[in-house]
Amino acid sequence: MKSENHRKVEAVLFAVGRDIAVEDVARFCNLAEEEAQTIIKDLSQDYNANHESALSLQQKGKFWKFTVKDTYLPLVTNLVQNTELDKSVMETLAVIAWRYPIIQSDLIKIRHNKAYDHLKMLEEREFVVKEKFGRTYKIKLTSKFFEYFDLPTQDAKEAFKKVIPPEIQEEIQRAEQDIEMKEQRIEEQEAKKAAEPKKIEKTEEQLAKEAADELDEDDEADDNEEE
Repeated sequence: MKSENHRKVEAVLFAVGRDIAVEDVARFCNLAEEEAQTIIKDLSQDYNANHESALSLQQKGKFWKFTVKDTYLPLVTNLVQNTELDKSVMETLAVIAWRYPIIQSDLIKIRHNKAYDHLKMLEEREFVVKEKFGRTYKIKLTSKFFEYFDLPTQDAKEAFKKVIPPEIQEEIQRAEQDIEMKEQRIEEQEAKKAAEPKKIEKTEEQLAKEAADELDEDDEADDNEEE
């Protein structure tokens, strides 16, 4: 028969639904780490030996997690695929987290028009909310986002990097670099255009001065002829 502490540990492991360290389980249940470790091992043996349960409790180093037994994996595969964020949506969410808070127009620059569909999906899953910001929107992360990815609210940018696969991080960084290069070229072109009118005005002034000088010279020539 399970003790109260056994039920507490079991509840925490089930509610978290991800890899969790023994020390964290102990902290949540207000137990000594050694006691939590013993209880987790007891639960693991019970679940793995119980043929009537579809769950097993697996260990990965110092982490533990409830998972579905191999027999039932085909049944839940489609469910997981349909509920998890795909790579493209995750990239958009990564941009939002890294540049948080970000305005929608900047997000579209980086992720292009496909980001509109991603934003709609992220809003439906309550990971982000949009607030009117001038002619565009400011994208904000929700409490559900921080809870889902188990991130501290004060430093989402750095913490989210630990969640995003390296290849996605590299793609986002390349996109940001491309945007920066394009913006730099635009600034250079605008600066060049701003300088052009000044050159034209200077040239016109010079032409006017030269014309005036020629008139003066003609007048002097006429005066000399009259003399």
